[in-house]
Amino acid sequence: MSRSRPHPQAEPLRRASRGRGGGVAAVSAALVLCAPAVAWAQSGEDELRLSLKVGVESDSNANREEGAAPTPDVLSRYFFVLDANHGIDAAQSVQTRVRSGGKLFRHVSRESTLLNQAEVRYTVRPLTSLAQDWLFVYGLGGIKDRTESESHRDYLRLEGTAGLGVTLGPVLLTGGGGYRAFAYKPDPALSSVGPGWELGARWSITDRYVLSGGASGQTRRYDATRFVLRDNGDVVQAIGAANLREDGSTALFGSFQYRGSFIIQVTGTWQDNASNSYGQSLARLGGVLSATVPLPADLALSGRFSVQQTTYSDEIFIDETFVVDEDNRNSFAATLEWGMTELIDLEVRYSLYTQEFGLASADYLRQLVFVGLGVEL
Repeated sequence: MSRSRPHPQAEPLRRASRGRGGGVAAVSAALVLCAPAVAWAQSGEDELRLSLKVGVESDSNANREEGAAPTPDVLSRYFFVLDANHGIDAAQSVQTRVRSGGKLFRHVSRESTLLNQAEVRYTVRPLTSLAQDWLFVYGLGGIKDRTESESHRDYLRLEGTAGLGVTLGPVLLTGGGGYRAFAYKPDPALSSVGPGWELGARWSITDRYVLSGGASGQTRRYDATRFVLRDNGDVVQAIGAANLREDGSTALFGSFQYRGSFIIQVTGTWQDNASNSYGQSLARLGGVLSATVPLPADLALSGRFSVQQTTYSDEIFIDETFVVDEDNRNSFAATLEWGMTELIDLEVRYSLYTQEFGLASADYLRQLVFVGLGVEL
């Protein structure tokens, strides 16, 4: 697929699409909702994990520009992680996850960013008193906040989900529903709210081989009217409460993992976003290959390769994830970690982002090199 020429009226759509971090980006996030519902259900013992990593990074394209002359820069970064699991009693447990990351550019200050997110999950097994633990109920509350120095891509996301899970020997099944609110700070009119659902399955074929899959869906309603295409070719906003914009997203994923002398995982995803607003409907097919290999001298090498292709229903090329991180790019990352001591490790990471397949007219390249020290307690 080649990228179509932007319509003269496309710029309003591009601005509108920036409010859709709850759009395809949210669908991407929803792909992993099913897996945590399964994995967290297995947590029952008290555990506390705290880690902090700081370092410097070289960025060949700090402004994320398309073209032959991007702007390079150097930045400092930090990553903070807190995982806490607490077993209230034999039937109940609470898991907390807190993530915080920040980057401070030396020259391109507009890209300096602070990203914070937290999740709290409560799990109860109601049949424990009957010596049965195959059924569990879970509830999840989460918040994610992105803040930049010039607030050109800031957003706040709130979500709540509840569901049921069943353990059938080596198979875990989960299903639930909830509600999500996405606030796009630069323009509240582009914020959205709506219900969602999730289904997940995990089959531990053996101790080394695991097969996972799932599906999710999300409906988003906007306090803004939709875009329409007129007979003369102009794209304009519709007028009236009956023309409010509404999107519906569906996502499927499947994953196979091997955990032995090394770890390898292959994941395939399919996403569909249907909108009543012109230029916002699309389908996306993607794949991810990741692997981790232990090396001598307490070294570990890991890599991740991600590719995808998007098909748009309308003539105008619009994709909101162009301005929210780089979820729409093909990417490759390689990381070498050295456990210097039991508490301290050194990390060197190389990352590459290119345009996704099928967009031959786009000229995009971004390379990152990070060096940092981490402490884990």
